[in-house]
Amino acid sequence: MKVTLFADMKSESWDSMNRYAQSLSREFNALNLSVSIFRTEPPLRSSRLKIFWRQKVYPMLARFRQGEVNHVLDHSYAHLLGFLSASRTVVTCHDLIPLEFERDERLLAFFKRTVSNLSKAAMVIADSEATRKDLISKLGLSPEKVKVIYLGVDPNFKIELSVAKDRLRRELNIPKAKIIFSHSSALNYKNNEGVLKAFRLVLNEVSDVYLLRVGLYNKHQRQLIKDLGIGDRILELARPTDEKLSTLYNLSDVFVSPSFKEGFGLTVLQALACGVPVVVSSGTSLEEVAGEFGVYCDPHDEDDIASKIISLLERDYHKDRAYQETLTTRARFFTWQKTARETLKVYQEVMPNRPEQSHNRDR
Repeated sequence: MKVTLFADMKSESWDSMNRYAQSLSREFNALNLSVSIFRTEPPLRSSRLKIFWRQKVYPMLARFRQGEVNHVLDHSYAHLLGFLSASRTVVTCHDLIPLEFERDERLLAFFKRTVSNLSKAAMVIADSEATRKDLISKLGLSPEKVKVIYLGVDPNFKIELSVAKDRLRRELNIPKAKIIFSHSSALNYKNNEGVLKAFRLVLNEVSDVYLLRVGLYNKHQRQLIKDLGIGDRILELARPTDEKLSTLYNLSDVFVSPSFKEGFGLTVLQALACGVPVVVSSGTSLEEVAGEFGVYCDPHDEDDIASKIISLLERDYHKDRAYQETLTTRARFFTWQKTARETLKVYQEVMPNRPEQSHNRDR
C-alpha cells in the first residue's frame, strides 16, 4: 500500500499540525509502510499569496501526487477532496470550533465551505469523541464514517532532573517561585481572559507565584493584564523548542487549560507526561485526555478556576515523586505508535472497498 499524506503548508506556522504529520510519518516508516508527505509552499509569505496558494495551487499539484490511499491531515485542507479521488481519501478533522467561536462572518463562511467537503471523504478521523459528536450533529456525517483516533505524546516530554530545570531558569530568567503554566494561542475559545482573571484571584491568596505563558497575548489581553495590575507577574515565551518546552512543564507547579472548547488537548497530555497536575475545563474533550487524573473547573467561573489552582499549589507535588509518576501513567496511554496503527486500519478499510475500475478512472 502506497500512502500520500497531504500536510499543511509550513508557512501556516501551525506547530501541532506539523507535529501530527511528522509523528505519523515516523511511525509509518517504523511499520514499513510506503508513505510520502506532500506539501507545497508559496514563494513569498504574504497573507494573500498564502491563501491563494492553499486554495488554488496546492490542489492542482496534489492531484498528481496521489497514493493508493490519500490522507489529508487537516480539515482546513478539506477542499482537496474536490481534486483528489474521494473514494480513497481519508481526512482528519481536529475540531469544528470556528462554527461556534468565529466572530468574523467572512472567515466563518469560508470555514463552513471548507468543512462541507468532509462529506465526500471515504472516512473521517476525529481526534476525540467530542469532535466526532460535532461532525455528526453539526455536519450530518454518518456515524459509521467517523473514527476516533487519539493523538500521541512525544517521548521527550517526561519527568526531568532538577539540574535541567535550574539551568533553564537561569537561561530564561524565570524566578524561583510557584509557577502556573499556560500554553495556548490567543484565540477566544482558549479562555485566556478567564485564566488572567483567575490568576488575579490566586495572587490574593498566594504571594510568591507567576503565570508563565507559552504563546503571546493579543492586544485586548494585554490591556486586561494592565487593568488587573498583574503585568509584573506575567512571563511570556513565543515558541520554545520541544526540549525547552518539556523543561518548562517540569519546573511548573500547575498546568492550567480551562478552554471553552477543544478538539483534543495535546498540551494537557504533554503536561501529564511531565508529571504536572492539570486544571482543565469540564464538559470538553479535555476530560477524554486527563481522565480521572485531571482537576476539573467550570471555565465560566474564575473563582472556581482560581480555587482549583490554589488547591494544587498548596499540595506542592514536586515533593511527591510517586504522585508525578501516577500522572505519567495517563499520558502513556496515548502514543504515536498507537495512533499510527489505528490510522493504518482506517487505510485498510478504505482501500479494499475501492473498485479497481474506479481506481484507474480516478488516476
